[in-house]
Amino acid sequence: MKRFIRQPSAIDVSALLLPELKKKLKILDNTRDDSLKGLLDVAVILIESYTWRILAECEVIGKFSEFTPSRANNQPMIDCARAPVFDDALISITYRTQEDTDINIEGFLEVVNEFGEVYITEEPQETVACTLYPVTVVFKAGYGEDDEGNWTCPIVLQEAILNMAVYMFENPSDCGAGGCTCSGTSENGVNLPKAVTMLLYPYVLRRYDYAV
Repeated sequence: MKRFIRQPSAIDVSALLLPELKKKLKILDNTRDDSLKGLLDVAVILIESYTWRILAECEVIGKFSEFTPSRANNQPMIDCARAPVFDDALISITYRTQEDTDINIEGFLEVVNEFGEVYITEEPQETVACTLYPVTVVFKAGYGEDDEGNWTCPIVLQEAILNMAVYMFENPSDCGAGGCTCSGTSENGVNLPKAVTMLLYPYVLRRYDYAV
């Protein structure tokens, strides 16, 4: 079994995209900035759910009780089932002992189909754990910032967020945090308008269930 705890991101996507959204909507004043940022927040949630991606880079705490076969070589690994994950994503691996103490253990992360797979190279000497989830992996997922402070999220995904926010602005009764009632297409249980899904198609990852 496994469960994940997503930490807040330091990247404020709605603040980054607000000026471009106002251009698209031809809004010059600042009186509606808060409501527009709210639309962008919902747009990010919808597109993350549709593509099964984390957009703004954040730390994810994964807690695990067992190994899973690798997607690449069928070897036992710890499945950090959040995407996208990049080569420098691994932060730490710890093991909770019977004495309720966390000890660091060695391992490495490999990226397979944009998901992280963690392999342990140093087994903990104490094999009796005090919790159902004895192994904790902290890793990064999502698109971060480059050396110049620019968001590395693909431009197509940023455009999809903007188009989704425009659609919600123009169709306020058609959309919510769970998706749209429009005649668009559905992925991972979320329905979005065609103008948005045409951009998202190359970025959709297949969702698979995991134990909580």
